[in-house]
Amino acid sequence: MNSLDRESMRQHQNAEGGTLRGETDHLSFFYAPQNNTDTKCSQQEMHAMRPTLTPTYSSALTFLASIFCIAFGFIARDSAKEIVELHARYDEACKEGFFVSENPQTEEEYLRSTGNGTTCVVSLGEAPEYIKAPAYVYYGVSSMYQNHRRFVRSRSNEQLMGQRENGGDVCDPKRTTIGGEDINPCGLAAWSTFNDTFAVNVDGQPRTVSTKDISWKGDRKFKFANYVAKNVNDDPVTRGGKKIEGTVQEDEHFIVWMRTASTKTFRKLWGVIETDIDKGQEITVNVTNLYNSYAFGGEKRVYLSTTTWLGGKNHAFAMYNIVVGFLLLISSVGLAVLGVGFGREPKLPEKRL
Repeated sequence: MNSLDRESMRQHQNAEGGTLRGETDHLSFFYAPQNNTDTKCSQQEMHAMRPTLTPTYSSALTFLASIFCIAFGFIARDSAKEIVELHARYDEACKEGFFVSENPQTEEEYLRSTGNGTTCVVSLGEAPEYIKAPAYVYYGVSSMYQNHRRFVRSRSNEQLMGQRENGGDVCDPKRTTIGGEDINPCGLAAWSTFNDTFAVNVDGQPRTVSTKDISWKGDRKFKFANYVAKNVNDDPVTRGGKKIEGTVQEDEHFIVWMRTASTKTFRKLWGVIETDIDKGQEITVNVTNLYNSYAFGGEKRVYLSTTTWLGGKNHAFAMYNIVVGFLLLISSVGLAVLGVGFGREPKLPEKRL
């Protein structure tokens, strides 16, 4: 290669280098920092945060929690004392004439009711004080396991929402009638709907018991469609509970029953009395006894109760809060003693460079 060729190559390389340097200088305008960003945060020179729950801090937090639980417990106890609640058991009083056999002994005889039910009158006693409306009427059932796995699964939510006619295998053993026709809504839950009825009298005069809005609004709107039920407890011999009155969405007693109870002893809302009851007035209930709780050894009760902002009467809830509060208070004192006797100043982490 002669000197002329070398000079030409050098000029070409210098031209390319100039272009690259020009491009680099041009892009550096966009990527160069516009402000001073040399801070401790950007340079990662801040102290690491390590919350340390020393006995002193833990004692303070536990003490605050104990004060809250104790105070809330006493408030709940005072609130429960304001509630007026009357109740009476009626399954034994209404038993006579319920079964085909006059004195049933075997399990089969307990399952064979006349299908007509019985009627009786139970007394709730005199009103111990002035009962301001609204007063709520509940029914209670014991020894019935609504939370049993087979009972909970034996229903079709798609069918209840009107999305399908046939409930499918999930509804067994109450999927079809003896004649093979589909039951809608199907399943043990719908088949066993509570069907006793109550009429409340005050000093011998009937009081209107409203059943409007006794179920949850969300259940009526989203979980139960507005359609007519088919083949649900139509046969008195094989029925387990009540027929559905009107459409599925309109029968609020059915909707209340379909909300599963968490324990074997429960009570559910049946209606609301929207008039006041004076102190000393006699309260009686005319019961139509149709639900066969005798087959599983269950008891049935009727309740009349008022409520507060915390709901119905529940002394256990208040006691739980008070007991937990005092346990937290004892723990707080113990942690404070540990903090004073054996505590030490927390050591902050060294600064990272």
